[in-house]
Amino acid sequence: MSSSAAIDVLGELLVIHFRSFPQYLAATHAWMERSEDEAVEVIRNIVADQQTYCTRLADMIQRRGGRIDQGDFPMDYTDTHDLGLDFIIGKLLREQKRDLELIENCRSRLAADVPGTVLAEEALGAAQAHLDALEELESSRMATS
Repeated sequence: MSSSAAIDVLGELLVIHFRSFPQYLAATHAWMERSEDEAVEVIRNIVADQQTYCTRLADMIQRRGGRIDQGDFPMDYTDTHDLGLDFIIGKLLREQKRDLELIENCRSRLAADVPGTVLAEEALGAAQAHLDALEELESSRMATS
């Protein structure tokens, strides 16, 4: 894989993390800062993990001479401002499953780039852990409602 192709795939990984639905919630929903709900704590943990991967991916891209493009949030995220937390959790699950597939695709395309593959595999493992946490959260909320 050429260096420029690897940089492009790393850039895709960066946008997946930087413009994820949890990142959108943290950036635009003021209740995220004040709430002590278990669901919000799960989201905060996902946001923190994703920010760590954003930093690592941006560093790798810059070390290789690439340009950082943070992308834009998808427009359909703007429809979530007045929705309840239970609906948001459902959307988080759907988006996390989609992100997991996208990260897996990036990982497979980085197969010839060992450092890129290692970072993508770590990101994939974290994304799976995030999905597991969201599924557990949804189950516990359903059991108590």
